[in-house]
Amino acid sequence: MSEHEPGPEVDLGKHHDPKFEVGTEEHHVEVSLDELPEIPHPPHRASAGELAFGDEQPSLLEAMGGPVGMVESGVPPIAFLIASTAGSEVKEAAIIAVALAVVMALVRLVRREPARFALFGILGVAIAAGIATVTGEAKNFFLPSFAVNVGYGTLALGSVLLHRPFVGYIAENLSEETDDGWREDPVKLRRYKLASLLWVGIFTIRLAIQIPIYLMDDDVVILGTVKLIMGYPLFGVGVWLTWLLVRKKALESAGAGTSARAAGDVATDAAPAQSAAAPVEPGASQ
Repeated sequence: MSEHEPGPEVDLGKHHDPKFEVGTEEHHVEVSLDELPEIPHPPHRASAGELAFGDEQPSLLEAMGGPVGMVESGVPPIAFLIASTAGSEVKEAAIIAVALAVVMALVRLVRREPARFALFGILGVAIAAGIATVTGEAKNFFLPSFAVNVGYGTLALGSVLLHRPFVGYIAENLSEETDDGWREDPVKLRRYKLASLLWVGIFTIRLAIQIPIYLMDDDVVILGTVKLIMGYPLFGVGVWLTWLLVRKKALESAGAGTSARAAGDVATDAAPAQSAAAPVEPGASQ
């Protein structure tokens, strides 16, 4: 066949749903759209919001910041306790605590890991160490934590009283499907208020237990031990309980329950009206 000679005529045929025909006069093929293989969807990759407040339950260790977070938060105070009880001066124990916090932050920087929390930790340890050094009392190393809990507790309670629960802002900012009108949603608002009050309770419990120990006992070991137990471990429990309250399934279940109750109330109110409006058959009253 010459290169200029037209090739065999192709009959695309008419499209028939769900089948269509292709081919030449000699070779005719009928293809069904139902027989075509399905293209698999790519696996879903969870967003930051889903990992924080999605439906995948975080382990308690993850809620506590993982092993690294626990070490970074616990090593400086433990080092201060050990140094002060071993006979070191308050100033020496404070220097050891600050030095360890700096070392851990440098390790994170060398490994190219986020060092924001480590840097905040250095600042907190430095302030606590400075107060303990100036006053000359080891137990004052834990004094700044009281002010922090008072501040956080006050802000959390204030946010609930103003109908702007802080947990709502955090959850919605982390969520993949941000709802700008969440404050108008009674289900979400109630759940976020409850979660915020949970944190008010955590901050209050810390103060209610630690302040009496601080005032009545000069033994820094007791205060330091209680402070460590009620630090990251209690924080982790709070994160886990918050997740249970504001996760997507919990909000949907609460919303479904509210809708069902509302529908039941409407049906109950409508029943007497339907009875009153029902026609009376002739002779029914005789």
